[in-house]
Amino acid sequence: MYHFQLIGITVAVLFLCGCPDDGDDDSLPDDDAAGDDDVSGDDDVTGDDDTAGDDDATGDDDSSADDDTSGDDDSTPPGDWVQTSAGYDHACGLRPDNSVECWGCVFTLYDADGGQCEAPAGAFTQISAGRYSTCALALDGSVSCWGCGMPFDYGQCTPPVETFVQIEGGNAHTCGVSWSGALHCWGDNGFGQSDVPPGDWAQVSAGHWFTCGLTTAGDVECWGDETSEKCAVP
Repeated sequence: MYHFQLIGITVAVLFLCGCPDDGDDDSLPDDDAAGDDDVSGDDDVTGDDDTAGDDDATGDDDSSADDDTSGDDDSTPPGDWVQTSAGYDHACGLRPDNSVECWGCVFTLYDADGGQCEAPAGAFTQISAGRYSTCALALDGSVSCWGCGMPFDYGQCTPPVETFVQIEGGNAHTCGVSWSGALHCWGDNGFGQSDVPPGDWAQVSAGHWFTCGLTTAGDVECWGDETSEKCAVP
């Protein structure tokens, strides 16, 4: 009897204690991996292993600028110049000794080499580069033209016999002001760009299919292709 009473007292003491084993074995605070074992920051390689800037070769290995030699083969010859004129695919310049040099002439399917850069020997006072030809004004007022290789010979390399003071090359026609103030145009006339109106002229400028001239009175007149209001002088 005494033995059973002792067992009952022990059970009662344990019941009244109310201290279950959950507290001793609860490891949620200590073994919680959300804080101590969280590798979202320490093991994150999005910043430390990011090579978007260090391994980016867009600047260091970019040879698009260093290897560009598009203008090296046809650069302007060195030296002094007193006048220059740019055509369509070539340009020319006048030296202090009155000689002429031309460069460029890298032609496409539509602009075959007609000899525009083959400047003749001589002494000149002015140079004008057109599209299919080049003309120069000599010391005596005569005009020399070259280029006009087939199939782009429209007669723009055949100037009239006259004493000129200024010349201008267009697409496939050439114009010049004579010492008397007369204006002459020769070559292509498909749009009437070589049909010079009457008047006294001081200067001329030839475009693609049209021409404009400055009169001695200070007026500007244009003729030829009238599309896009090119000849509508204000």
